[in-house]
Amino acid sequence: MMTPPMYRDFPLAVIPTPKFETGNTDPFTLDASYMALTHNAFIRGFNSIYQQVSRVQLADKQDFVGYCIAWHDCISQHYHYEETELFPAIDKAAGKQGLMDGAVDQHGIKPFRAAAFLLTRPKRPSTAA
Repeated sequence: MMTPPMYRDFPLAVIPTPKFETGNTDPFTLDASYMALTHNAFIRGFNSIYQQVSRVQLADKQDFVGYCIAWHDCISQHYHYEETELFPAIDKAAGKQGLMDGAVDQHGIKPFRAAAFLLTRPKRPSTAA
């Protein structure tokens, strides 16, 4: 008998969007909300990996590793973009170096981002028996 699927925000909770919390629809609130939704997609991907890893059947391990690689590549590219382009551009536009550092800390993203940077891209297992 198969174990029923798990669909819950565990081990990481999703981030509430600023639009949901405030009801504001100005461009800044909307952009911050889009960023929160992007991070929520990463969190949900992580949660799905965490919840399903012990349930993967031998026949599905190649596909599961492929899913993990895709998640890793997606999150790595996103954080690289944030660190090298987005945050410096916001700092420059605002005329304040390090402006985004506090926002990252305030929203609890920093520990998740730090953990993501420590991840090594997984390798596909050999198809040879």
